[in-house]
Amino acid sequence: MIALLLSQLWLLGLGLWALRSGTPCKDYSPTSWLALIGAGIAPLATASLLALRPDMAEVVVEALPAALQTAAPSVGLSDAAWLAPSPDIMRLALLVYAVVALWLLVRLGARTLALHRLPAREVEPGVYLIQADLPPFALGLPRPRVVVAEQLWESLSERERAMLLAHERSHLSRRDPEVTGLLLVLQSLLWINPGMRWLVAGWRRAVEIRADRAALQDHAPRDYAALFARLARASAAPSLPVPTACAPNTHPKGEMTMRLKTILNETHTTRRTPIAALLLGSVLSLGTIAAAGPAAELAEPMPIKRVPPIMPASCPGLLDDGAPAFDFATIARKVPAGVDGTPGGYMGWSDVGEVRVKFDVDIDGVPQNISVVSANADCFRVPSVASVAKWRFPAGAPAYGVENMIRYRLAFSPGEKPMEAIRKFAG
Repeated sequence: MIALLLSQLWLLGLGLWALRSGTPCKDYSPTSWLALIGAGIAPLATASLLALRPDMAEVVVEALPAALQTAAPSVGLSDAAWLAPSPDIMRLALLVYAVVALWLLVRLGARTLALHRLPAREVEPGVYLIQADLPPFALGLPRPRVVVAEQLWESLSERERAMLLAHERSHLSRRDPEVTGLLLVLQSLLWINPGMRWLVAGWRRAVEIRADRAALQDHAPRDYAALFARLARASAAPSLPVPTACAPNTHPKGEMTMRLKTILNETHTTRRTPIAALLLGSVLSLGTIAAAGPAAELAEPMPIKRVPPIMPASCPGLLDDGAPAFDFATIARKVPAGVDGTPGGYMGWSDVGEVRVKFDVDIDGVPQNISVVSANADCFRVPSVASVAKWRFPAGAPAYGVENMIRYRLAFSPGEKPMEAIRKFAG
């Protein structure tokens, strides 16, 4: 319960911060907004998983009253009942939450379906005209297309149509309608927290600015600004939730000002993703997972003892035509000649072998059933199996089908060319 409350406050705080940062002429990139949304919902998702584990929830609830009882004289509480609501209250709250979320999802789905079912005729590939008085917008799957009101389309010049289509096709090329739909679903599920709505609004503002810039690549800023103002007069406020719309009256007044200033090339800075928010979101998620219980086991256990393989003295067939293709990566550094007559030149090493092994780990941590999945040369198979047989893993955690990559490096002396050393090794 506490984890859910804290994660909701974290999401709300990010939303408030996003609302404050959305000032005119300053914004984050769409990718940064998606990262912020992820940082906001990650702790909430992990806290929800914790809430679904009754055993851990009981441990947390039982530990709270004693701690708060000690602090009662200072906070004026005699118990922690407000942090541990009765099951009946919890069930009622969950029912109300689910009913509202379901209603919002159904409404969103019905309105989106109505958009896709609008009677339309195609005037050019991917461009459809409708009779409804809606601002131009892009529709995604199952049939990506640009939709424009017929009356508006007929009133536009060829240049204005080109700018409008450049804007909307930018949305289609970057899958903005599909991402918008997913974010609106997430917003409906988290309807109780306005922070999610503010974060999604920031993302939608960012994609509109990005589409405006795409339209400005081949057109004059003032021409596009004139089209922007014309759309504000021509299109009424939409009665349906258009996923993307370049009409300014579909967005807040402050955003219209910001977009106009961006179009006219006034000062605009694209800020980077706030790393601190992402790091804090990750820490909160990890902390919540730790509170939920032991961390999940790794799919591939880490060895506590790893014995390196013995490099074979030579490897006949390494350069044969029938050998698997391999990239002989080389790292070398130049060394000067020594005063004692030692030659100068390059020294370093080259990757010459790569073997993928597969094995099981028994209850004692000893590898069993070791086999070679792939190898670029046969000479590396035997030493790889012998090396893995000496590895050891933590006892009490058997695993099956563990795979690992073993690499072999060939050192070469100063003055010796890497390929000459490889050919000598292969002979």
